[in-house]
Amino acid sequence: MDNITLPGILQKGITLVDFWAPWCMPCRTQIPILHELENELRNESFNVVKVNIEEDMDTATQLSIRAIPALFLYKDGKIVERFSGVQPKAQLLNSIKSHLETQ
Repeated sequence: MDNITLPGILQKGITLVDFWAPWCMPCRTQIPILHELENELRNESFNVVKVNIEEDMDTATQLSIRAIPALFLYKDGKIVERFSGVQPKAQLLNSIKSHLETQ
């Protein structure tokens, strides 16, 4: 998972952006789930990017993020789904696969 700023991730394909902070315990719970997704879908046009909201407050403000973890699913640079709070792997996998199928 890359820790890069948001403009760097807007690319072709599916990108799951995890907005998090180091002090956030639910964010820490989400991390292994994201690693599993990344490993399971590594041969697909999919990647995961982590954005620390303490380091990129402007983006968090622009996207009206009020609670973390906040997960935004991008397809070809556009937000197609938003999730708030810890998300189960199955739910994320279903969403990601449905968007991968429509590429």
